[in-house]
Amino acid sequence: MRVFTDVNELLRFIKYTNPTIVLIDDKLLHLLRDKNMLIIPEKNIRYKHHRRLMLLADSIANYFRKILKENPKKFREELRRFEK
Repeated sequence: MRVFTDVNELLRFIKYTNPTIVLIDDKLLHLLRDKNMLIIPEKNIRYKHHRRLMLLADSIANYFRKILKENPKKFREELRRFEK
């Protein structure tokens, strides 16, 4: 699991790792339309294991959004700690 604060960084990571399946937030869907992989938008998740992964990703994103809003100085420190 990785946390990205920049869309271009996310796209570079996806290109580098070349995943078979990408579960993605609906707001970012337009960025990956031309990629050669199975893209599953959040609104189309039907399987329990996909739903659990998306809920986990959403929870992590909400956590970091809250930290960024409430305590921006702590954001980088918490991000480094999370990615270890």
